[in-house]
Amino acid sequence: MKSFLPLMTWIEAKEAAERGAVALVPIGSTDANGPQNATGLDFLVSSALAERAAEATGSVYLPPVAYGVSDGLKGFPGTLGITPQMLGETAEAIMKSLIQAGFDHTLDALATGRSD
Repeated sequence: MKSFLPLMTWIEAKEAAERGAVALVPIGSTDANGPQNATGLDFLVSSALAERAAEATGSVYLPPVAYGVSDGLKGFPGTLGITPQMLGETAEAIMKSLIQAGFDHTLDALATGRSD
């Protein structure tokens, strides 16, 4: 069974929604993560977790939202920040699209390095 939504036909996506699959939306920024880590670490981690969770539970996962609010990291090469409003509107638009497509269960998975 396929778990990555972009590789599904619309018929397979419909079947997944009808069986109650959870749609997982990984979110993680592209920004400076210290001199030792890749700038895409946050979205790569959230995407890998979404993939594993989808395969283990029969859910589906989407491509990651690879941009976040990175105001504190402005100026570091590789940091690609968007406004909080834009991130919220993007997440909301994705969730509304999933609901309109019949997915009653959605989850956005935000990866951060913070414990708050």
